[in-house]
Amino acid sequence: WSIVARVVQSIGAGAVIPISLAAAETLVGVRRRIVAFGMVGAAAEAGSVFGPVYAGAIADWIGWEYTFWSNIPLSLIAVAALAKLPKGIRHDTSVDWIGAIAFTAGLTTLTVGLFRISEPDLPMILLFVAATVLTSVVAISNRMASEKAVPRSLGKLKDFIWSNVAHFFIGVSLMIGLVSVPLLAGTIYGLSALDSGLLLMRMTIALGVSALAGGIVATYFGVRIPAVMGLVVAAIGFNGGRSLADIASFFFGTDWTIPLGISTWGLQVQEPRVSIDLVLVGIGLGILIAPIAESALRRVPEEDKGIASGLLTLSRNIGMTAGLAVVASLGTEQFLLTAPGLEEMIERPEAANEAGMAVFSNFFTYASTACIIGVIPAWLMTRNYEPDGDSTEPSKSTV
Repeated sequence: WSIVARVVQSIGAGAVIPISLAAAETLVGVRRRIVAFGMVGAAAEAGSVFGPVYAGAIADWIGWEYTFWSNIPLSLIAVAALAKLPKGIRHDTSVDWIGAIAFTAGLTTLTVGLFRISEPDLPMILLFVAATVLTSVVAISNRMASEKAVPRSLGKLKDFIWSNVAHFFIGVSLMIGLVSVPLLAGTIYGLSALDSGLLLMRMTIALGVSALAGGIVATYFGVRIPAVMGLVVAAIGFNGGRSLADIASFFFGTDWTIPLGISTWGLQVQEPRVSIDLVLVGIGLGILIAPIAESALRRVPEEDKGIASGLLTLSRNIGMTAGLAVVASLGTEQFLLTAPGLEEMIERPEAANEAGMAVFSNFFTYASTACIIGVIPAWLMTRNYEPDGDSTEPSKSTV
């Protein structure tokens, strides 16, 4: 039942960000649009700042099940706040139910298949085949439907396509960070749920603040600088020391240990090292939120901004699913391969923690790699970017 409840919760929560992004341009002028995107991102990430902390406190002091009950009053407060928003423009339209159902089923089979990727077998292959077939059904249904779920115009917008590709890799790295940091804190470092949340808070606070800053920077300097630099900074925060050490070893034959990046943490790590690495990741992943949204949505026709915002959010969520699959499936497999035998664990009790630390280090290396790969689509999505005029009039897009 908890899984069913989480599915229902996700259906509702998943619609909030796309609607907010589409509404941002309706409520503000073109010139202020990028800052509005940054504010939406900052508000969304504020939840990841306070959520782990208050959830950890509730879990430690009362019980984990009460964290879910606490969502009810928070949701009621949000509903009351919605009464202050202006009403959108309604249009009579039909829904491509066949395409929608096939799309949902395709994502579900893809997600389940990704979680079996550490041990490829026949069920995994069948799941991927089913996902491919269902994707074909979506494409055929979308072509035949009078009201297309995915407008053809979006497929012609290179900026939109590359933005979604970049958002996928951002989702991979973000989810690895959000899951692995508190998991590392609770297992290797033995911290409580509350203390693990406080540790993660260093990253999420930086993420939220830099999301707003990214909108301001992009307004004055364009979207390429914050988008590309954000990914580079996040990659350094995840794995900067190991990457620099590997480069030095390749060119100069050195054997350096550079204390930079979460992947280089040991069984004991001290401040300010912890905060520096986590803040670097947060700044990098936060400052590019507004540039990604701006690059994806600026050329989209007004009537298609809602679905475009949804697809942009979906691309990150698929990336987050892939990142979670890396942690859940490959992590277990790697630990079993590197874990010491019983005799060694008796002689050296810390051997299990060393094996676990090696696995976590690999996780953060994967996250860094995703960021570096994401630089390519981030550069391509901003290739033809030209700032809009200085109009401050709200647009007439449909929400």
